[in-house]
Amino acid sequence: MSFDFLRCHYPELLQHMRAQCYSEYFIHDFEIVIKFVLSHAGLFEWDSYEDVYETYKAEELSSKTLTKYAGILGTLKQFEVNHALPVHGHRDSILKENKYSSLVDDFRIPIDLFMQEQRKIGNKESTISSVRKIGVSFFFSMQQRGCLTISSIKENDVLSYFKAENGTTRCGFATSNFLGRIIRAGFQWRQEECKTLLNYLPQIPKSKKNIQYLKNDEIAKIRGVLDDPDSGLSLRDRAVCTTLLFTGLRRGDVAELKLDDIDWENDTITVFQEKTGNTVFIPLLPILGNVIFDYIQHERPNIEDPHLFLSTRYSTPGSLMTGTAVGGIVRKVFGKAGIRQAQGDRKNPHLFRHHMAVTMLEDGIPQPVITKALGHVSPASIESYLSADFVHLKSCALSIEAYPAPEEVFEL
Repeated sequence: MSFDFLRCHYPELLQHMRAQCYSEYFIHDFEIVIKFVLSHAGLFEWDSYEDVYETYKAEELSSKTLTKYAGILGTLKQFEVNHALPVHGHRDSILKENKYSSLVDDFRIPIDLFMQEQRKIGNKESTISSVRKIGVSFFFSMQQRGCLTISSIKENDVLSYFKAENGTTRCGFATSNFLGRIIRAGFQWRQEECKTLLNYLPQIPKSKKNIQYLKNDEIAKIRGVLDDPDSGLSLRDRAVCTTLLFTGLRRGDVAELKLDDIDWENDTITVFQEKTGNTVFIPLLPILGNVIFDYIQHERPNIEDPHLFLSTRYSTPGSLMTGTAVGGIVRKVFGKAGIRQAQGDRKNPHLFRHHMAVTMLEDGIPQPVITKALGHVSPASIESYLSADFVHLKSCALSIEAYPAPEEVFEL
């Protein structure tokens, strides 16, 4: 544990958090913990951030506060040890077992090389972090099986990670693909050993599930609930769901919307997309502007917080809404509309994004325009929506007039 590193570099951490639009309340909690650590560094014999946590425990704080401080201390530890900046949605609590720190050097090196390589080419920290976790989980599993070097990992060890003893599949294409990227990064370190390990990875075909989509009658029922003042929805919930319906934004981007993102004079919404890092400009339709205005004027707490939508679930006024909360609002609206209540029915906010993409496709809007409107990085991202474009799929159907068939073939 290096107090000097924290003292010299914590402003960089806070600057990063502000650049990533973390809530000022959340950043303030970080400042409290950092100030506590630095001001008490000479009073306690701390050798680790775990020791700091034990000091907090001795103060008999509430369980909620302890959990919060554990998460902050875990982030500070990752910042110092791995120089890793925090990513929205990821919490490195000091209470969690740190699998990475328990790995032998042979297993850390490919992961570290992968992270260096990805940061060098400018990939997002959230993407790097997701792949890193898969690599850490895999090598930790190998270590538990008694493997302590790359060369000691055998094909059966690798296959055991992907399939249980009863034959149940544990991991799929994505895991195999991401592990391959990490192992290839190790070529510059031990090429032959890493090549051998790479060959042990199972060749799992990429599969695509059928995507449930919102039908026109379901959209009508949703609109009916949103337009009904007696539906029991709060103004915030009505504004959140209307935003999803008329913008096609991802749930996380809706949760992160700021008051300043809305240009009332020019009727536009400026959105920085967390997933892609792209900025998109969306028309502010009158129906959407009206419900947002009603929420701001009549229900939103009058506090200095830059975010448009604030949580009402927590005791702290102005707590930041999360993507999970947005999903809860969608399920509430679906319940009031009486749709998608069967077991297995898809109920997440992405349905609205899918609906917008399909609607634009059916209306004949060029695919590059749709790609830009949705903020996709790759034009190929639109392919998953093409299967629901029934208007154009029907135009591709071949006539069966040349193939006579008995009438009973077409009977139900």
